[in-house]
Amino acid sequence: MRAIVAFLSLLPALALCETAKIEVGAPLAGAVASLERIGAVDITGGMEIVGPKGEWPLKGIYWEVPDYDAVLELTGKKEKVGTICFWTKKDFGESKSRREDARCSIKSATFDSEKKTVVVEKAPQK
Repeated sequence: MRAIVAFLSLLPALALCETAKIEVGAPLAGAVASLERIGAVDITGGMEIVGPKGEWPLKGIYWEVPDYDAVLELTGKKEKVGTICFWTKKDFGESKSRREDARCSIKSATFDSEKKTVVVEKAPQK
């Protein structure tokens, strides 16, 4: 009986705990939905980036994930995630040259909403 009561008391916490995984090759719309679900904010509009045909402001490229000390760059190929780059907020917030030095190409990022941690799998070096 105690075990049942203990399990039922933990059930709300277990239900709220989730992970979100963003990975190369996944549908781009699904990756964006996962990022939004964990509280990520699209910061592309504040960047000085102009599209190939003069489009500005662009959307959906740079995502700050405040609760996880992370910034991601997503690029797409035919509605799929083509590449993902990762920075800590500190590295991304410094100079553009520091940002480029700290750029980390990754295959995937897994966000744990209970622990507020992110685990990245680095992309193979080319």
